[in-house]
Amino acid sequence: MAVVPLPVTTLQQLDRLRKGLFWKGASKCTGGDCQVAWELACRDINDGGVGLKDLATLNTSLLLKHIHKLFAGVQNPWTDWMRLWYDEGYSVEDTPLVAAGGLTAAALQPRLTAAARHELELLGMAIAGVVLGGSHDGRVFVDSPSEAPTAGAFYRRIRTPAIAPPLSDINWVGFAPKKAKIFFWIVRHGRTRTRDSMHRHGALDSPDCPFCPGHSEDLDHLFARCPRLAAFWARVLPGHSPPTSACDAAELVAGLLAAQDAQLGHTAALGALWIVWKSRNRMVFDGIRLDLDALVRLLRDHLLLWCCRASRKLHVSPLQAWCQSLVHIA
Repeated sequence: MAVVPLPVTTLQQLDRLRKGLFWKGASKCTGGDCQVAWELACRDINDGGVGLKDLATLNTSLLLKHIHKLFAGVQNPWTDWMRLWYDEGYSVEDTPLVAAGGLTAAALQPRLTAAARHELELLGMAIAGVVLGGSHDGRVFVDSPSEAPTAGAFYRRIRTPAIAPPLSDINWVGFAPKKAKIFFWIVRHGRTRTRDSMHRHGALDSPDCPFCPGHSEDLDHLFARCPRLAAFWARVLPGHSPPTSACDAAELVAGLLAAQDAQLGHTAALGALWIVWKSRNRMVFDGIRLDLDALVRLLRDHLLLWCCRASRKLHVSPLQAWCQSLVHIA
């Protein structure tokens, strides 16, 4: 990948394997398994993605790093070979295969497409007036922390920043498991598989909520407005108005522990939404409806377990005390 431009078909085959592993934990997946566009998943977490690398951009970035080494005067076997070939008149006829008669010089000539020839002409016009001195040029890449640019610096410059959905900090700054973070990332993009969305795609006959027939189960209903959650949110958010959406609920829960440490509030917010989602699936797939006490105990158990994932430098006692207070409320 750092030596030659990879063909588009090769990149597509690699991405097919990556998609299968990411979405399904298998060697391949179908379109229905991919809940968010792959182009979005390959963006930085601050741009609404999950930080996966776009292989085509990465391939270009690695090649640019090598090209910079060539023009910046870096000494290594690759640059020495390139300078020997082009700067000292080493021709294709001097290669061992051609000299031995195994290949003809014409067979090794580059075969450029019309588009590539046009790009080559434009490049030649751009550098026609450039006069090079006897010493090496000094180059500094503005996005690199040092004078020697990295492939990551090229990658960040090539990728176009995007407008990300809100609550990126709640999504990623915390110690919730990766699966919970990916779950909330899907929620932020509005791609959660609610019964309403599955009905619109023809997968279900009815969009009704499994807890309250007659009400469509959209994203906000599932996580905030469903009547079965009124007591749950009253327990979790005492003194606050009931949330109106999933993102509203996440912000309110995160604010409860923001004074102690933002990571504690962010993890608690993901835990609350995660429990709502798991309890909904328990009803859909097993026909079991969890009551309020079961919900808060489940939330407490999950958060206490997640505390084991936190850094040793982080004091999680405020979150642990908050979890216990949920269960002990009469």
